[in-house]
Amino acid sequence: MHSNASGANGTGGRGSLPPSQVGILVLAGSIILVVILAVLAYFLWACIVLFGSLPAMSEGCNSDSPIWIFSFIAVCFFGLSVATGGGKDMEGNVGLMGYFLLASSIALTIWGLAIWVSMSAACRSVFERKYSSLLLLFDLDVILLSIQAMLIVLLVLCGALLLGFVGSTWNRAEEARRFLTEGEYADIPDQPVHEA
Repeated sequence: MHSNASGANGTGGRGSLPPSQVGILVLAGSIILVVILAVLAYFLWACIVLFGSLPAMSEGCNSDSPIWIFSFIAVCFFGLSVATGGGKDMEGNVGLMGYFLLASSIALTIWGLAIWVSMSAACRSVFERKYSSLLLLFDLDVILLSIQAMLIVLLVLCGALLLGFVGSTWNRAEEARRFLTEGEYADIPDQPVHEA
């Protein structure tokens, strides 16, 4: 009888993955590829918009609403975040760059929201008419930075809550250990542990 190494049902022999796992890997790889392409497209589009709208820096509205400068700094910030992996080192620990990016993200968000709120209707109209792509880039940058800042704040709050929970649990465990070793149960001999 002839034996097929890939198996009778075509799911594969040794070292091969079942079709459901292959599908998951293909889906995950596709999502990663789409995200990478979207990031590259954003940077390419942002560079084209920024260099194409250099005359916006000489507009009268630029002194009140410096959206070109903000967008340039935001694009450089996003590039630095991507290039440094969010400020993490090779072991995945957040270093000095990570804390710099964290503080910069929140500062850029506040600055962007301040520009957005203080921009007059006349300036917005000028930017919409002459530099609509720059205004779109500005709006997109402020929205992305705001989402990032909210996620950072939520992460810090969840971390603080988790540390508080772990700390209180640790304190209760320490109190229980002290009670068992120093309290009325201290005279009970330890039972030997039998390993299986």
